[in-house]
Amino acid sequence: MYEAKKNQLNSACYYTDEIGQKISERYRLSSQLKHAINNDHLYVVYQPIVCLTSGNIKGYEALTRWNLEGTHINPEVIVSLAEDIGSSEDFFKWLLNTTLKECSEFVKPDQFIAVNVSARQFLDTHLIMNTTHIIAKYPDANIEFEITESSLIVDFKEMINRISALNELNIKVMIDDFGTGYSSLSRLKQLNVDKIKIDREFLSDACHDEKSAGIYEAIVNIAHKLDIEIVAEGVESIEQQLFLRQFNPIYMQGYLLQKPQISREQTPEHIIRNRVINH
Repeated sequence: MYEAKKNQLNSACYYTDEIGQKISERYRLSSQLKHAINNDHLYVVYQPIVCLTSGNIKGYEALTRWNLEGTHINPEVIVSLAEDIGSSEDFFKWLLNTTLKECSEFVKPDQFIAVNVSARQFLDTHLIMNTTHIIAKYPDANIEFEITESSLIVDFKEMINRISALNELNIKVMIDDFGTGYSSLSRLKQLNVDKIKIDREFLSDACHDEKSAGIYEAIVNIAHKLDIEIVAEGVESIEQQLFLRQFNPIYMQGYLLQKPQISREQTPEHIIRNRVINH
């Protein structure tokens, strides 16, 4: 039934061994995830977000990792499984606690730390209470929550209320994967968000495709008009960095600067600055 719904509405799907294997694997992972959350078997890696003009690190994105018996589990799978087994709130508290504890050792006071929050976590009735309790232990942390653009269609009015409540806690909100979801420009105008992160798919094509380049330019222009900062994700080549220079001010994130690394293996800022400036 779930496979049929995933493929297309009003369709049928026959059971296969492949589907059975997927179900068994998901059940296996689900049974181990709660134990992993409670026993710190998950860990967090960080990727810098850098100013295109100065090369200075403006912040970091925190990304969850789970190495299960030599297999790296996709972060999206972790979030989905946590929601399936009713551990979404516990996972959020673990992620925020772990991130703020670790980033206090390497993130500077003028740099932010961005934490990904799913739509269900964002709309959880305990979100504000849990967040308030956790951030009280880290009063100097500069926190931003990342939500995907597609999350906005779940309950837009409540999303606005949550963003306002987070702003009162001095927590900013960034829209991730912008350009691939379903939000309209009128909704963007109503949201009090600090940044949007343009989906990597547009940048991967923009250097060679006029339409993708035009879409990129249009998104940047609209954001700048609304006084919203831009993060270009998926920057993997010097060619892409050179393409982005026409859109200053803009931030960059991607493998060209640094792959996601654990806290104690972060690249020194002066090295990243030289990579940006010398290109």
